Amino acid sequence: MKTLLQCGTILLCIVGLNVSAAAKEITVVAMNSFQPFVFSDANGEPTGIAISVVTTLLEQADIKAGPITLYPLRRMMTLVSKEPNTLGFALFRNPKREHLYKWIGHLAGQIGVDTAQVPL
Repeated sequence: MKTLLQCGTILLCIVGLNVSAAAKEITVVAMNSFQPFVFSDANGEPTGIAISVVTTLLEQADIKAGPITLYPLRRMMTLVSKEPNTLGFALFRNPKREHLYKWIGHLAGQIGVDTAQVPL
């Protein structure tokens, strides 16, 4: 039987991005399948609610960013943790991850998640 876990928020995190990096192009990554927030459309292009929000925020902040690339969760977390000037989003905040990232904002409020589908 699949269980649902109530998660507090989906958060946007930035690691290794500092003020001097604003002039450089940053790398943007997200978890590859978390509908309706992040997923690939029929053409394989990233789409979803979180994609729209992050794209708009980057444009309004005049931050140069490459195309958003979708990865499996663990690979995305590794990239965000180890690569400078990397922004990752659609990641659940929990006590084990709290010290690993610079958490900067909420993309969604409380939601139910099928824990059989999303590795927490």
